[in-house]
Formats: sequence, structure tokens, C-alpha cells
Amino acid sequence: MASKDDGFARVHLQFLDMFIASGFKSLRKMEELRGTSEGGLVGLGEKAKLLLGAAVAETSLLSALYWITCAYTLLGHVIEPEMRQQILDFAGRCRCRSTPGAFAPHPAHQADLLNTVSAVQVAVLLDKPGILGDLSEVSHYVRSLQLPDGSFANRSGSNEGDCRFTFAALCALKLLARLENNDRKESLDSVSAWLLRCQNLDGGFGCRPGECESHAGHTFCCLAALSLISQLHQLSHRGRGRLIRWLSGRQCESGGMNGRPGKKADACYTWWTLAAAELLAGSEIVSMFDLEALEEFVEHCMSAEGQTPQAICGPKDQSLAEHGGQSDGWALLALLLAQGVAFKAELSKQAPAHQAEHAQLPVDSFVSRWSKQQKHLKDVEDMDYFWGMPKFAWVVVFDVIACIFYVLGMKSVTILARKRPEDTDYFLQAPV
Repeated sequence: MASKDDGFARVHLQFLDMFIASGFKSLRKMEELRGTSEGGLVGLGEKAKLLLGAAVAETSLLSALYWITCAYTLLGHVIEPEMRQQILDFAGRCRCRSTPGAFAPHPAHQADLLNTVSAVQVAVLLDKPGILGDLSEVSHYVRSLQLPDGSFANRSGSNEGDCRFTFAALCALKLLARLENNDRKESLDSVSAWLLRCQNLDGGFGCRPGECESHAGHTFCCLAALSLISQLHQLSHRGRGRLIRWLSGRQCESGGMNGRPGKKADACYTWWTLAAAELLAGSEIVSMFDLEALEEFVEHCMSAEGQTPQAICGPKDQSLAEHGGQSDGWALLALLLAQGVAFKAELSKQAPAHQAEHAQLPVDSFVSRWSKQQKHLKDVEDMDYFWGMPKFAWVVVFDVIACIFYVLGMKSVTILARKRPEDTDYFLQAPV
């Protein structure tokens, strides 16, 4: 960010100020309507559309406040005291009274894990752990959502584990341990095993083992969760190579990255893919992606008003501009990570003795072999390996085996058909 002029940060800050101020204004209006006979938005004309949008947004309100706070922090901006207090007050109101330690997206909604994590993140960013109440209750609530297979559910009573919820739970426990000054080790071996089973044959990760396609967001969640419990080294050598190859194939001609093969590039998946690659390969990702083209793509997603309305589906799609606060956070994270990685790579060239103070996975020739020539990469998702041999080779082998059995079967039938009984008269005898 230091290489950009102050105008870059200014337009983002102006948009964020407008976005959060409008959001709180709509929220107050919705709360006023709850106490009137028109709470159902009947007969409100044009206002109904805006208020209905505010009502729908309530289900992710606390998470939206986290993303806005995160974007402010990335820009190095100190939130105005009045707005800061509004954020803290709202987060405190979202604390669930019936379920100790849990938080809801809005005081009128049900508590869940994702919004509890958002509350913890806001508390850390604004350095106000007091809004969480008893920290041990928050930790207990998060742990209560763990399922027997090691994964985590989003709500009490749910039996559906998901890598997103698992990452969120581990993130919350890590931040809470920091707030509590507690360095205790969590017994999370079952979590590690479950996360590793989420990896698919193409190298990417799905949200659950064996039933979901590979996805950049899920891949980041699995790698980040493994990193939080210091188990990233459990990823096998072959699995690491396939994952590097899969991540390398996510950069599109526009410079941005997609979340799955065949999809358009967008700013949010640019962040998920780049962050996953950085966790796996560190500064070596300079050989996996064209970071200069990536930066240009993310900057091109920004509008003149400072938001990134096109971030969901790339520079030409403005259909989801209402998600600007969240998209702005993703875009800023992607841009900062791209610039930071490029800077770190340049630094490592100048001072190789000081490479990566924190532990990084050993990165072998997979990086240079599969991702050096990005523009020549083909779709390799179907060219995966099984037991050391490409899948298409296994198909050929089984086809050959099937043909052999077919020929042998036909030959056996022909031989049996030509055989005649020794005494053909026996069959011509009349019954006694």
C-alpha cells in the first residue's frame, strides 16, 4: 500500500464510512418498524425494497461488521469513537442470553458459530474483549459444537460438519486463547484426520470428505485450520504436489483467480486461492502466479467510489454491489497479500539467510514444474494420479483387461458350442 498514493486509501475509507453509516441507519429504521403495525413491510412502496434488503442482511450483520472493521484495519484507519462505540454496542447486543457464550447475527436471530467467531474477531480488532462476556463460556460453546468425527457444526443440534465451520471454530479457540493468555494445547487429532480426508483426487479440498467438489474457499479453510493446529506437515508429498498443481490452475487470463475450474475470475476467490497458496508454499508462490497481472485485476475491480462491486464476478459485473463492504475486505486482502508476497520474495533474494522466520512447508520441484509457465497450463483437474499412475492410464488398462476377458469368454463359448455328446443316439431314444 505504501507504493500507492493516499487517494487509493481515501476512496476506500469514504465508501466504508458511507456503507456502515447507511447500514446502521437502515437497522434503526427496521427496529422502529418492528414496534408498528407495518412491521411486515406492507404498503411501504419504494421504501419496502430497501427495508427488505436490510431485513435479509440481518442474517449476516455481525459478520459484515467484522469485514468492515477488518477493511478499516487493513487501511491503517482508526475508526471514529462514535462509530466504534456503535459497533461495540451492536456486537454486545448480539450476545445470546439463552445460550451462554454464543452470538447471533442480530439480536432477533438465532445464535450460531460463524457469528460467534465474528464477535471474537471484532473484539480482537477493536481490543475490547469485554463485549464477549465470560471468555470461558465462549470457548465452551465453540467446543460444544464439535462432532464425533472431529469436525464442527454451525449450530447446536446440527450433525452436519463442514470445513468452514471447523476453521471458524479453530480460529475462535486460537483468538480466545490469546485473549485469555492461555497456551494450552487442544486435543484435536481427530480434527486433523477429518480435514485431511477432505482432499480430493484432483488436489483441492471440498467442504466434506468424499462428497464435495474442490473449491478454493474450502481449500483455504482446510489449510488454514491445519495451520492453526500445527498439522499442515501431515499433508502428504503427493497430496501437496497435486494441490500446488490445482491452485496453479486457478489463475485466469484476466489475471484474477477463480474458485473452481471453468468459472470466471473474481476478487474474493483471488484472496482464497492466493492465501491458500501462501500457506502452502510461502514466497515460492511468485513462481506459481503472475502477481503483477493479479494486482492489476484486483485494482481494476475497484470502482471510482472506492468499493469493489464487481468483486463477486469480476470487473464487468456490478449485480452484487450491495455486498460492497465484504467484497472490499476480500479485494484489499488479496491486493495486500499479493504485494506482501512479492516484497517478501524480493527480500529473500537479497538476504537468503533470513528466509521465512516462521516454519514453512518444504516446497519441491512441483512448484516450478507445474506452475512456472502459467499461460501454457492446461486443464489438469482430470489428469490426476491414482497409485502413482495417471487416471487416464488406469482407464486404458482396465479397457484392455475388459477386452481380454471378452475375447476369452467368446472363445470359451465357441469351444463349448462345438462339443458334441459321444453317444448322440441317447438323445434320440424314446422315453420308457
